Amino acid sequence: MSKCVYCQQKKGKRSCPALQGVICSGCCGEHRGRGISCPVDCPYFVNHEAYQQGRLGVQFYQERQHLYRELERCGGQMAVHLLEVCDVFTYQFFLNRPGVFDWELLAGLECVRTKLSPIKVPGTGPSAYGEALGKEVEGFCERQQFSTSFAMEVMDHALKVFKGFSGSDLRSNRYMKGLIGFVDQFYPALASQIK
Repeated sequence: MSKCVYCQQKKGKRSCPALQGVICSGCCGEHRGRGISCPVDCPYFVNHEAYQQGRLGVQFYQERQHLYRELERCGGQMAVHLLEVCDVFTYQFFLNRPGVFDWELLAGLECVRTKLSPIKVPGTGPSAYGEALGKEVEGFCERQQFSTSFAMEVMDHALKVFKGFSGSDLRSNRYMKGLIGFVDQFYPALASQIK
């Protein structure tokens, strides 16, 4: 009987390519993609990710519907469109990067919010995602003649919802899974075009 390579207590039943041994189903389920750097072709990881993205995509959709109504009240349809542009950009930017954590998205969103502010505060350098998203948001504001003060409001609302959805564990990827599930389920034509 082979013991689990992770906990060394239970019987290992699944082949784990990341740990190069057998792992018990409990450790696989609990640590998959977080404590264990699973390869993207691991069948347990693939099935788990698809399930989580689907489940979180529905929750993300519900949060987005509430946020769309809130944004429409403060900035009209153009504010909603700016959030959609940010969502699509984020989906595209991180789609083929399965190990992304929510703190990376949060840092990028905060970078954009800071960049839009008329008050310039020196800080750490922007992330690649934050820099690219910032250019996308600035381009949107220029093309649509959308006020940067309204864009800051959109980012404030987006950050508030982000923090609520992601929770306190920024080493999770709950938000990213929700976004991917949201786009895949509710905008399948867009998802296939991006992929």
